[in-house]
Amino acid sequence: MRGRPSTGITNGGAKVNLGIFNWDALPTLMRRAEKTLKVSKPTNRYVIAKASWTFNGDQPTMLVYLIDDYGGGYLAANRNGKVIKTVPASS
Repeated sequence: MRGRPSTGITNGGAKVNLGIFNWDALPTLMRRAEKTLKVSKPTNRYVIAKASWTFNGDQPTMLVYLIDDYGGGYLAANRNGKVIKTVPASS
Protein backbone atom coordinates (compact mmCIF):
# COMPACT_ATOMS: atom_id res chain seq x y z
CA MET A 1 0.00 0.00 0.00
CA ARG A 2 1.24 3.49 -0.81
CA GLY A 3 1.61 6.13 1.82
CA ARG A 4 1.27 9.07 -0.52
CA PRO A 5 -1.25 10.23 -3.13
CA SER A 6 -0.83 9.00 -6.66
CA THR A 7 -2.09 10.03 -10.06
CA GLY A 8 -2.96 8.00 -13.06
CA ILE A 9 -3.81 8.63 -16.67
CA THR A 10 -5.64 6.09 -18.75
CA ASN A 11 -5.98 5.91 -22.49
CA GLY A 12 -9.30 5.67 -24.14
CA GLY A 13 -12.02 8.18 -23.08
CA ALA A 14 -12.18 11.92 -23.32
CA LYS A 15 -9.40 14.08 -21.97
CA VAL A 16 -10.29 16.05 -18.90
CA ASN A 17 -9.43 19.72 -18.44
CA LEU A 18 -8.49 19.85 -14.76
CA GLY A 19 -8.54 23.65 -14.82
CA ILE A 20 -12.34 23.76 -15.01
CA PHE A 21 -12.87 22.15 -11.59
CA ASN A 22 -13.25 24.15 -8.39
CA TRP A 23 -10.47 22.43 -6.45
CA ASP A 24 -11.08 24.73 -3.47
CA ALA A 25 -14.28 22.73 -2.89
CA LEU A 26 -12.38 19.46 -2.43
CA PRO A 27 -11.77 19.75 1.35
CA THR A 28 -15.49 20.38 1.90
CA LEU A 29 -16.37 17.45 -0.36
CA MET A 30 -14.02 15.17 1.58
CA ARG A 31 -15.60 16.20 4.90
CA ARG A 32 -19.08 15.65 3.49
CA ALA A 33 -18.05 12.23 2.19
CA GLU A 34 -16.83 11.28 5.68
CA LYS A 35 -20.19 12.32 7.17
CA THR A 36 -22.53 10.79 4.58
CA LEU A 37 -20.94 7.73 2.96
CA LYS A 38 -21.24 5.40 5.99
CA VAL A 39 -17.60 4.31 5.87
CA SER A 40 -16.62 4.59 9.53
CA LYS A 41 -12.89 3.83 9.20
CA PRO A 42 -11.79 4.46 5.61
CA THR A 43 -8.56 2.79 4.56
CA ASN A 44 -8.47 4.52 1.20
CA ARG A 45 -9.68 7.86 -0.17
CA TYR A 46 -9.44 8.99 -3.75
CA VAL A 47 -10.85 11.39 -6.31
CA ILE A 48 -11.57 10.80 -9.98
CA ALA A 49 -12.10 13.76 -12.30
CA LYS A 50 -14.14 12.73 -15.34
CA ALA A 51 -14.47 14.76 -18.52
CA SER A 52 -18.01 13.43 -18.95
CA TRP A 53 -20.33 11.46 -16.67
CA THR A 54 -23.62 9.97 -17.87
CA PHE A 55 -25.43 10.67 -14.59
CA ASN A 56 -24.53 14.36 -14.74
CA GLY A 57 -25.78 15.09 -18.25
CA ASP A 58 -22.41 14.11 -19.74
CA GLN A 59 -20.82 17.07 -17.96
CA PRO A 60 -17.45 17.15 -16.17
CA THR A 61 -17.76 15.49 -12.76
CA MET A 62 -15.61 14.92 -9.70
CA LEU A 63 -16.13 11.58 -7.89
CA VAL A 64 -14.96 11.32 -4.26
CA TYR A 65 -14.56 7.78 -2.91
CA LEU A 66 -14.09 6.40 0.60
CA ILE A 67 -13.29 2.70 0.94
CA ASP A 68 -12.65 0.25 3.77
CA ASP A 69 -12.04 -3.51 3.93
CA TYR A 70 -15.76 -4.20 3.44
CA GLY A 71 -16.67 -1.89 0.57
CA GLY A 72 -17.16 1.80 0.13
CA GLY A 73 -19.21 4.64 -1.21
CA TYR A 74 -18.85 7.76 -3.31
CA LEU A 75 -20.29 11.16 -3.93
CA ALA A 76 -20.35 12.95 -7.24
CA ALA A 77 -20.03 16.70 -7.63
CA ASN A 78 -20.26 19.00 -10.62
CA ARG A 79 -17.26 21.10 -11.62
CA ASN A 80 -18.33 23.85 -9.21
CA GLY A 81 -18.29 21.44 -6.25
CA LYS A 82 -22.05 21.02 -5.85
CA VAL A 83 -22.95 17.45 -4.83
CA ILE A 84 -25.27 15.88 -7.40
CA LYS A 85 -25.32 12.25 -6.22
CA THR A 86 -24.42 10.32 -3.07
CA VAL A 87 -24.01 6.54 -2.93
CA PRO A 88 -23.25 5.42 0.63
CA ALA A 89 -21.64 2.12 1.53
CA SER A 90 -23.99 -0.84 1.88
CA SER A 91 -25.28 -1.53 5.36
